[in-house]
Amino acid sequence: MAELALYLYWTAVVTAPIAALLYWAYLASASLAVPPRWRPRRPPGPMSVSVPAAGPNAGLGRLATTFTVLTTVFLAG
Repeated sequence: MAELALYLYWTAVVTAPIAALLYWAYLASASLAVPPRWRPRRPPGPMSVSVPAAGPNAGLGRLATTFTVLTTVFLAG
């Protein structure tokens, strides 16, 4: 039983930083989704540009939450 507890502890120690990095990537994905501004060649006059709404990557958020839940389960086990 002690070997299982030690195994679960070290597994949680490994998964916790992975979850933290995934949450940082999730936060960074919102700012990286915005395209850079550049000046296109166009005739003079008014122009309207539609920029898609940038949001964080939902897949990274779910993956980070999954790793957080796994870490909690490993520590509770």
